[in-house]
Amino acid sequence: MDGPMHDLVDQALDAATGSGAAYADIRIIEHETEALTVKNGSLAAASSDRSSGFGVRALVDGAWGFASSPDLTAGEATAVARRAVAIARASHLAGGARVVLDDSPPERGTFATPIAED
Repeated sequence: MDGPMHDLVDQALDAATGSGAAYADIRIIEHETEALTVKNGSLAAASSDRSSGFGVRALVDGAWGFASSPDLTAGEATAVARRAVAIARASHLAGGARVVLDDSPPERGTFATPIAED
């Protein structure tokens, strides 16, 4: 990952940890669909759609917070990360079992759905 997406990730994670998160992660989603309708052997309708967005998950005082947005900009990354931290703080006040992460090294990866033309 490089360029604008890398900057968005850095911005969100820096904002979350800078706002008090002990742990934070970000997930960026891009979704693309196409639909064709055939009626009596002829194409009756065709459509395509593409959407994207991201979510930030933050752990503060043993409680999770999550916030998301479809706006993939650095300013929005900061706002969403801070919102996730605020939600985690509110979740902590509500009580419940404290989340404790283990110390395993982090995993990194990507996944793309395989697409085949027929």
